Amino acid sequence: MEVNMQFLLRSVSRILFTGIRIFSSDGVHKDYICMNPDLDDTLLFTPEMKKSLLSSAPEFPSLIDVNHFYNYAAIQLDGQILIIGPIRSNPHFSTHMHFDIALSEDAGTILRSSVKEMDWNICYGVILMLVNTFTPPQILHNEITVQEFLSKNCLPENYNHSVRAKLEEIMFHQIENGIQHNSYDQEIRERTSIENGDLDSLQKSIDELFVGNVGKLADDKLRNNKNLAIVAITLATRAAIQGGLPSETAFSMSDLYIRQVEQTTSTGQPIQIARNAEFQFARMVKELKEANPSSSDAKENEHISNCKNYIFRHLHGRIQVKEVAEAIGLNPNYLSTIFKKYEGISISEYIMKQKIMLAKNLLTYSNYTLLEITHYLGFVSQSHLGEQFRKETGMTPKQYRTHYQVQEFN
Repeated sequence: MEVNMQFLLRSVSRILFTGIRIFSSDGVHKDYICMNPDLDDTLLFTPEMKKSLLSSAPEFPSLIDVNHFYNYAAIQLDGQILIIGPIRSNPHFSTHMHFDIALSEDAGTILRSSVKEMDWNICYGVILMLVNTFTPPQILHNEITVQEFLSKNCLPENYNHSVRAKLEEIMFHQIENGIQHNSYDQEIRERTSIENGDLDSLQKSIDELFVGNVGKLADDKLRNNKNLAIVAITLATRAAIQGGLPSETAFSMSDLYIRQVEQTTSTGQPIQIARNAEFQFARMVKELKEANPSSSDAKENEHISNCKNYIFRHLHGRIQVKEVAEAIGLNPNYLSTIFKKYEGISISEYIMKQKIMLAKNLLTYSNYTLLEITHYLGFVSQSHLGEQFRKETGMTPKQYRTHYQVQEFN
């Protein structure tokens, strides 16, 4: 099958909002394709950079870092060398080959505004699609993955060997000096307590006396404690999801706590924030289980999980069972049957419980008016919300807010 390569390269340029320079195998410039009319990188793309990219491309797709902000990629294709860039990926990748190019403030601003930031998977996935599709199998024996491409260009040579050598050195030192990490069993007990929403067991597992040391994740003590806190919050997040907390809720909480950890300035704060996060996750799982005590263990059922996640993302509107089933690719009757089997209540009942739970949180932790909450949650009227709220809590929304609202909003 004959391929219109010019059309394909124009499409790649359009997707990546960047230019593609085409050279012969001996380095003679042949063509330039750029579907971004605002891009002018002549101050950035230096002769030295071109030389480095052309010399490295024949061996393996290469990537260079410019000003710790842009990347250029070089690939060999159809007997030619293509230099693609500048690229702004999120996150940005530092590479073995690095260039610092001095730009005036005005030139830098213009260039930044003309190069669109893109997800790194899209950037490098598109580039490797060209390599993997059009390189003959006798030259490219195995498909190059994005991970392999980035590892080869960003990590030091013999990186894995160096890691293993360092590991053996650390293990020898620890055995020689009788040093060991804290008990894995104790960690499992903490995670199980969160998964079960068992606050007492969580406290007991934290209070345990254990032999061993927590890991050293950085030389700086504050950074080390921040890293330890991030690990603890991440594990607690997964345990809470296993316990039934909707993944969107859990991940959003995790993001919030980790940002708080990053803002700390004293060495003790990160661990306290992590402990608070563990108890908050356990408390939320406990509330879920108490709100729906007839629910069986649905963590293994992907359909139930997908259903709950869809409901969570759409709590601000009116949700129909048919709509949920269509979104996750199931027959509505089948979804209703398995949901009732695992959760002990109907999907409609579950949706209402989740809406009321969110209303309780908004009444407690925000200063939104009842009318705003009514509209946000998709109720037809304040009286409809009030009726459902009272049925679930035994209070009117106003009574609930008066009793539970956090003082900073009063």
